[in-house]
Amino acid sequence: MRGVILFSAPVLLAVVAVPSQAQPTQMEGPGGGSTLAFGVLCPDADLFVHHDGSFENGVAWTYGGVQEPYYGAFGEAFDLGAGDVECVSLWLTQDGFYSGQSTDVYVWEDGIAGEPGSVVGVVTGIVFEGIATWPDVSRHDVEISVSITGPFTVGSWGNWVYARNGY
Repeated sequence: MRGVILFSAPVLLAVVAVPSQAQPTQMEGPGGGSTLAFGVLCPDADLFVHHDGSFENGVAWTYGGVQEPYYGAFGEAFDLGAGDVECVSLWLTQDGFYSGQSTDVYVWEDGIAGEPGSVVGVVTGIVFEGIATWPDVSRHDVEISVSITGPFTVGSWGNWVYARNGY
């Protein structure tokens, strides 16, 4: 089994899914804030990340920068060989405007040397609870089951088409 992680504005990580804690737990976080784990399903031992565990900034597309089916999505590419992506972790923050907008989590082919290719897996309509307010950051895990054969990209798309960003 292979895990994967992704880091973006919504910071993403893909990993092998194993039920864990249901309560938020505090972890080392950004300058001036803390990082909370909420609904953690992805075991850290199987997590592949492209970040150092601190989050100094947040980025989000808004208004015309978000359009269906996934224009404005954030993603990060990995080349881990063949395996399975079973869980995605997202590190999220908001500035007080999150009101339950849904999120779709994607796995695309390729993406290492250019844009991602075809969608090979998606989980739609996810509504997160307990998204931290900046400067705090919260981790939210999503189970997914996708077999990969080579390079791939993991990402998420916030559903706030032509509106202010939710997180």
